[in-house]
Amino acid sequence: MGTVSSDGSTCVIGPVFLDVVMSGLAGPPRPGEEQWVSGCAITAGGAANQAIAIARLLQAPDTDDSSRPRLVTTIGQDRAGHLVADILTSEGIDLRWASRCDRQNVTTSLAFNGDRAMVTYGSESVSLLADVIQGDHPAALVADMNAINANHDSIAQWGDVWVLGDVGWDPSGQWDINNLRGLDVTDVFTPNETEAMRYTRTDSVEEAARALSKKVPLVVVTCGPRGAVACDGTDLFTVPALDIPVVDPTGAGDVFSAGLTFAHHAGLQPRAAVSLAIAASNYTVRFPGGSSSAPTGSDLHHWVTSLSRDLTKGLDLTFLDVLNV
Repeated sequence: MGTVSSDGSTCVIGPVFLDVVMSGLAGPPRPGEEQWVSGCAITAGGAANQAIAIARLLQAPDTDDSSRPRLVTTIGQDRAGHLVADILTSEGIDLRWASRCDRQNVTTSLAFNGDRAMVTYGSESVSLLADVIQGDHPAALVADMNAINANHDSIAQWGDVWVLGDVGWDPSGQWDINNLRGLDVTDVFTPNETEAMRYTRTDSVEEAARALSKKVPLVVVTCGPRGAVACDGTDLFTVPALDIPVVDPTGAGDVFSAGLTFAHHAGLQPRAAVSLAIAASNYTVRFPGGSSSAPTGSDLHHWVTSLSRDLTKGLDLTFLDVLNV
C-alpha cells in the first residue's frame, strides 16, 4: 500500500485533562485534614503537556501554522473544557483535529516527597486518526502505546511518519508484551525503568533497554533522578539527571518526550537528544504544574548555561546550538 505525503506538522494524540496541581504537601493528606500548601497551578494536562512543551521549545506562537503542534483529543464543552481550550489556544496549539464531548477530564495532582498522587475524573478513550485526519498526515506523531495500537493501520499506511511512543502502568499486573505490538511502527520508545523491566522480564535497566532495542530503533528508559538509559540496538549509554531539588514531578515525563521530539526535528544525535530531554524535564520539576512550567528554547538555553560544569557533567551540551535564544 502506498504512502501519503507528510504536511510537516507534529501531532500529539491522547486524552487531555484540566490539571489542578498542588505542591509542597507535608505528606499524603489524611481523612478530615486540610493542608495549606506553598504552590498551586491550574493547567492543561495529559497529552496537552506534550503538545505545549513541544510548542514552547519550537516557540510555536511565533511560527506559521504548519509548525504548530496539532492535538488529536476530546475537549469538554463545559466550563472546564472551555478553560482547557483557552489554555491550548494561547500556547499556539492547533485544535483543528480535536473533537468535543459533554464533560472535560479533570485531574487533581498532589505533590509531596518528590513524587505525586493523582485523583482523576473522565475517560481515557482513544481517538482514531483515520476519523479526523483527511489528506496529508503529520511528519511526527507522539502517543502512548494504546493510541498507537488502536491506530496501527493508519500509521503503517503513512510509512514515513516519525513516531514516539510511551506506555503507562499496567494495573492488571500481566505486563503482556502484546500490549507493545505497536512498537513495529514506533521509532522511539520511552518507558520508565519499572515498566521496561516488567515487560521484558529482566533484572536491570540495561538488560531491558537491550531487549526492547530489538523491537524499536531507539529505546530510552527513564530512571527518574538517575537520568536515562538508551539503546539503539548497538550502542547503550547512560545520561545522568541534574542533581536539583524536585518541587513537582507532574508532567516531567511528558516534557521529556517533547524534548526528544524537538531534538528529532533539530536533527540531533541520540546522546544529545536524550541530554536535551533530560535538561528540559529537569527544568520543569523545579516548579509546580506540569506543562505550565515547560521551558521555551530560550529558557532552557539560559538555564543550562547558568549551571556549573560539575552539575551538567555527563550531558552532551551540543543541543544548546539548536535552541532558539
